[in-house]
Amino acid sequence: MQHFHQQLHANGQCESVLSLFNSMRRKTSVFWNSMISGFLSNGRFELAHKMFDQMPWDLVTWNIIFYLIKCLKEMLSHRMHCYRGMLNGYVDEAKRTFDEIPVKNEISWNRILAAYVQNGRIEEARRLFNSKESWAVVSWNCLMGGYLKKRMLLEARQICDRMPMMDEVLLNTMIS
Repeated sequence: MQHFHQQLHANGQCESVLSLFNSMRRKTSVFWNSMISGFLSNGRFELAHKMFDQMPWDLVTWNIIFYLIKCLKEMLSHRMHCYRGMLNGYVDEAKRTFDEIPVKNEISWNRILAAYVQNGRIEEARRLFNSKESWAVVSWNCLMGGYLKKRMLLEARQICDRMPMMDEVLLNTMIS
């Protein structure tokens, strides 16, 4: 079925594909993504947008959105040498998206924490960090690395002292 979708989209037969898709009883995220991709490839942006709005969102979809925002930010920063203020705007958009996630997992929490730290928004990263009870070691390391990058040694030390367990990566981050 997936191959059939790709063939129809490759031939520009978007209406035929849409008709077939609408007749399906069980539509997986693979099919939804295939439809959106095919419409975009054929310049049918309005149909792609409509499909995107109708698509049921699950945890995988939310994490893909975070990944796409990250890729967009990287692409823009490399190609356009964006100003810091513009980059911070993408962090704000990522945070709005994060806030809409009904059930957040470690990946989504760590991505938004890393977005704050990477953009120098360390106080917002700290507030986010303090809003959650339990974090993975990589999260502790991310926040501490942000403090160290800004030469906020006291705050980095406080994070280190609060950490439930020390690991080699965290220790190396503190030493360097």
